[in-house]
Amino acid sequence: MVKDAKQQIIDRIFAIADQVDWMYLPQPAKRLYYEEWTSDPQIGGVLAEIVGQENVRVHLKDTIMKLYARSRQPELPALLEAMSVHYDEITRKYEKPDAILCDGIALYTIAPAKQWKTSLMSAYERAYDARGLTKNLLFFTEHVTGRFVDRSYQEMIEAAGLKLGVQVQWVV
Repeated sequence: MVKDAKQQIIDRIFAIADQVDWMYLPQPAKRLYYEEWTSDPQIGGVLAEIVGQENVRVHLKDTIMKLYARSRQPELPALLEAMSVHYDEITRKYEKPDAILCDGIALYTIAPAKQWKTSLMSAYERAYDARGLTKNLLFFTEHVTGRFVDRSYQEMIEAAGLKLGVQVQWVV
């Protein structure tokens, strides 16, 4: 019963998030939705019975909406296919941030732009461990709000990537 109620809440929130284009909402707008969902008896009220009233907002933000963001992030193989990037096999898969090593020589990583520092370092470290890569490409998503719309900020991140041997691309 609890699992069904929680899944209904997740489905409802995901539908709202899709409708309002959540991935591109500025933080103040997201805060308003968190407040609305927390005070809504059909969402926050039900969640309070499951996770406790004091944990509702944290659960919404850190569990449900992280699950949402992860579910809406493009899958690397599909992204590479859309970009006409050919490879024979995925040699290794990584998580946090998501990445795949293809044919033992090409590393592709995908991450939201707000995680640029850790993602860039992960791509560098993984390439260092793999040795002999011919390509190390990091795709950033969720970059159309905040400081990431500033081209000079993007250029700074690209320059850091260049110094680390990681090519940066901005994808929607």
